[in-house]
Amino acid sequence: DVYKRQVLALVPPGARAAGEAANDGYTSVMIHADRAGVRAIEREIAAITGRAGRRLLVPRYRETVLAELDALVGELRPLVEAGSVRNVRPLWIAGAVVADVRAEAVDGIALLPGVDCVVSTDRAAANAAAGPAARNGRGGLYAPMADDTSWALGRLGVTGLWAAGLTGEGVVVAILDTGVDETHPDLSGRLWTNPGEIPGNGLDDDGNWYVDDVHGYDFAGRTEEIADFDGHGTRVAGCVAGDGTAGSATGAAPGSRIMICKAFEDLSAIDDMDCFEAIQYAVENGADVINMSFGVAAADRRGWRETCRAASLLGTTIVAEAGDGRGDLSAPVPANIPTPGDVPSPTAPGNESGVITIGAVTKSDAIWDPAPDTLGSGEGPVSWETVSPYLDHPYPPGLVKPDLAAPGDSLRTTAPGGGYVDDVSGTSYAAPLTAGVAALLLQQDPNLLPARLDSILQATAIDLGAPGKDSDFGAGLVDAAAASAVLEQNVASGHITENTTWYSGIVYLVTGDLTIDPGVTLAIEAGVIVKVGAGASIVVEGVLFPQGTSTVPVVFTSWRDDAVGGDTNGDGPSAGEAGDWGQVRIVGTGNVIQFCEFYFGGSTDDVDAVLYVAGGDPVIRYCRIESGYEYGDWIY
Repeated sequence: DVYKRQVLALVPPGARAAGEAANDGYTSVMIHADRAGVRAIEREIAAITGRAGRRLLVPRYRETVLAELDALVGELRPLVEAGSVRNVRPLWIAGAVVADVRAEAVDGIALLPGVDCVVSTDRAAANAAAGPAARNGRGGLYAPMADDTSWALGRLGVTGLWAAGLTGEGVVVAILDTGVDETHPDLSGRLWTNPGEIPGNGLDDDGNWYVDDVHGYDFAGRTEEIADFDGHGTRVAGCVAGDGTAGSATGAAPGSRIMICKAFEDLSAIDDMDCFEAIQYAVENGADVINMSFGVAAADRRGWRETCRAASLLGTTIVAEAGDGRGDLSAPVPANIPTPGDVPSPTAPGNESGVITIGAVTKSDAIWDPAPDTLGSGEGPVSWETVSPYLDHPYPPGLVKPDLAAPGDSLRTTAPGGGYVDDVSGTSYAAPLTAGVAALLLQQDPNLLPARLDSILQATAIDLGAPGKDSDFGAGLVDAAAASAVLEQNVASGHITENTTWYSGIVYLVTGDLTIDPGVTLAIEAGVIVKVGAGASIVVEGVLFPQGTSTVPVVFTSWRDDAVGGDTNGDGPSAGEAGDWGQVRIVGTGNVIQFCEFYFGGSTDDVDAVLYVAGGDPVIRYCRIESGYEYGDWIY
């Protein structure tokens, strides 16, 4: 195993801890590989539109990256032997090698074959230079118990989903935090268990280089001890999976399992590298969702973005807080939302990353901002214009963040020792509530990729503040019930019997003949892709109301057309052909069909053209029909 071989060869037992205790002239760096050998498999993975298929490629992706890093570690070996470099460890999830190096060796390392850049990761210096919002040392507020704390679960719309059987069962949520109280009655039955590990025998039974990682691991302390001596991680875990055994249901997904990834002892001592390794562990061990309720003044923003991008590419949804820095003069916009909350979401322009960032709202749907007593929910936008190799999202206008908002004021959740705390507030708790909602949706559709989950949550959110997505509330308040309803109607056939909306950014699959009944309207937002199965048609006896624009049309195409919406039929790379599906047949009155594109439908018979008017005298304009029957230029 490349990873284990190189680490064992270059890191003597206890060397890392000793190095941290006595710096001895070394500084911690992250050596980013150029990743030239990884791009091909990344393109292959990106072409797979289901989580199950992507998860199968995690081992192969890991070995591909490690092979590239193995060569890089080999280049470092002479420097290790000379004493200029020590404590070398590859992190495949980040495509980088972590090491402690002497200052005089840095320039030479940057010139080694396969090295893209070298970034300092001196956490002590970064924390010392950061303001309180960037460090997020508070991690949300909490006070003694009160009475009314159940409002958040109802406001999110999760309780109705529980009644329908959606509790997050079968979904694993990794909690990257200060650990968790494993003995809490509301959490002890919700722990993920490593099937390859025998508890308490002091051995690495599954050969993953982590001894006794039964329910997770402590990546900061390098031990199986995952107890929470701070309390923050236990409170966060309760918002995800607290199942109410001790009297109060606090978690949005009380049937989910939590993987405990203890990445730091408290929120004032967060090390990027420990977090990257924890994310890597979560992905390797099958976590479906990762929650990160913390913010750091990241010494290596590139490392965070690469790590989160890889995790998202491999099918893991990442949810992070927007931070509690609103009004902090030491962290003005566009630096008010700390890393990892500033990492672009899976649906951001460029689709290069994968963090869904969550702001906090009060019971009255106002932004959580308890000033002048303290700071409030983090405020966007953010910028990456100075971070190589991205150099994107320049400010102004920057990238709109947060992506969504969730309850983050006066919440009840679990506390170490078996009880509860009330009045916890902050984005630290809004984020795990959203991670719980993600778990519910992943139970409903286990093949849901991060980008599609993100688009559904944003499309169905309750708009707050300025119209559209804004830098206070994002797309709006998470609405679990509406998101679940979209998943239910995502695959359609039969009859639409009531007014329905298909939401932007989502691929809808019509698997058999679909009829819009008389008196019923199907509204289709701009950007929707409708993929139609073999021989199936859409018959419009009511009203079809496509809302495309000249730049963002509504697309109707074959179920085999991977060029738009990806491989939704799971058959690997495929392309549509003329005649793959039937037609959109207009029968009812009052239809205006505009700004639509039709591909690969119809037949050679004029009566079976992909867009056929059987009655109703519709208005048809600004539509394109290509690679189907009839096909050609724009129809005006």
